[in-house]
Amino acid sequence: MKLTRILLEQDGKPKALVMAGGGGAGKSYILNKINTKGVKQLNPDTYVEDPEHQYYNNLSAASHLVQKDVDDAVEKKKDFIWDTTGTNIGNIRKIVDEGYDVMVVMVYTHPIISFLSNFERQRSLNKSAVFTTWQKAYDLVDDYRNLLGDNFYLISNLRGGEYEKKINDFNKAARRGGEGLLQYLDKLTGEEPEKYRSSFSKPFDITDPEALEAYKEETRNLDFDEDDAPLVKDLKKHFMKSWDKKGKGPGEKSMKTKVAAIIRNRDAGEEKFRTVMDEIAKMINDPKFYEALNPSTEAEVIARANKFLS
Repeated sequence: MKLTRILLEQDGKPKALVMAGGGGAGKSYILNKINTKGVKQLNPDTYVEDPEHQYYNNLSAASHLVQKDVDDAVEKKKDFIWDTTGTNIGNIRKIVDEGYDVMVVMVYTHPIISFLSNFERQRSLNKSAVFTTWQKAYDLVDDYRNLLGDNFYLISNLRGGEYEKKINDFNKAARRGGEGLLQYLDKLTGEEPEKYRSSFSKPFDITDPEALEAYKEETRNLDFDEDDAPLVKDLKKHFMKSWDKKGKGPGEKSMKTKVAAIIRNRDAGEEKFRTVMDEIAKMINDPKFYEALNPSTEAEVIARANKFLS
């Protein structure tokens, strides 16, 4: 019999406390009030915020690494605390199936608070990621309750009325559906576009004069907006991938195909974002959504989490 199984039979199930919710909801704020008793915390921020780590300011890579950390902890039956969005309930179900005692604390906040808080932080996601995460996470409240029963808790964090006007403006726009929300966001972000730019968006340019000249030659006859910074950035990356590997560009035909692919993918992304905003408008306008939240008090959840980890 494995040592880990003997220890489990003696000490009970391993424990996983999962902090879930949208960006800017306040998960870290709540976790800092919980007596974590030295239990290992798994959070992409650990890598993203470390200038010495290879995944510094690379959220995607850091999130994948944390998933590996979680898998490793589960394999070794170690207790852990996981700070995640909670948008994939399948990950939590797997941990339960591995014999863990799992408690999920989901921190809820209004979508406009999530959005504004995101851009008030040093690290900020793009608006599509913020709202997509919000919609996916809070759409799973009933599923989490069905999975975990009394081991699922939700806290509502509306920041004490600080954002009341913004909430009212957002809700008013939501009455016109997703299109109303998109128009509201366009107006909001258009006033200060730099403020609402993701910190994970890294600049890219061609610094080699020879490569730059070759790039200009291969794009000379292409039909695209040279003031479209995101498109130009991706196009230059495509060119330099070939240049660094072969010492030459991919050719005009390949560059033309890439322009079409960038535009096509962007159009698809915008359509997907429009669908997300439609869903958020429905959620915001549905009284049953708020009934389903059924939040507990902060004090109650903190006390329950402390007992869970004891």
